[in-house]
Amino acid sequence: METAADGKAALHILKENFFDLILIDIIMPGMDGLSLMKKLKSDPSAPVIIVLTGMATVETAVEAMKNGAYDYLTKPYKLDELVIIANRAYEYGRLSIKNRLLRQELARKDSPFEFICESSQMKNILSLIKKIAPTDSPVFIQGESGTGKELVANSIWHYSRRSNFPICRA
Repeated sequence: METAADGKAALHILKENFFDLILIDIIMPGMDGLSLMKKLKSDPSAPVIIVLTGMATVETAVEAMKNGAYDYLTKPYKLDELVIIANRAYEYGRLSIKNRLLRQELARKDSPFEFICESSQMKNILSLIKKIAPTDSPVFIQGESGTGKELVANSIWHYSRRSNFPICRA
């Protein structure tokens, strides 16, 4: 369990750690809760968000839900209510991750894309591709024309967490 005084500190903590669930207040110094949610919304691995606020308005509730909040509680809230919602949110997050992973696996299995190789060198390259694909590390691919650089790049993308998004070509 971690705490952050503001949205900027929360972003830093979230970059360094994985969380299943986060509780966010709307009013925070610096970056407010809604701005933090907007930054997290684009990350498919972002944790499930429950918003807790003493400044409840219909507009902030709608905005929070549009930006991915699982639920929205007003202060003062009942602890047993928060526990029930947190348990449901946690289960929702676990099921969402499982669903995303299963969809990716199905897409990979249904995809005609597959390296077919016999040589030990190519099998080593494929093994390396599968190791680096899930990371966020940049990869530099070089080789002579016609050696399969684009195939390697497509393979890395195919096995990555970003395979649900368009491939970025530089």
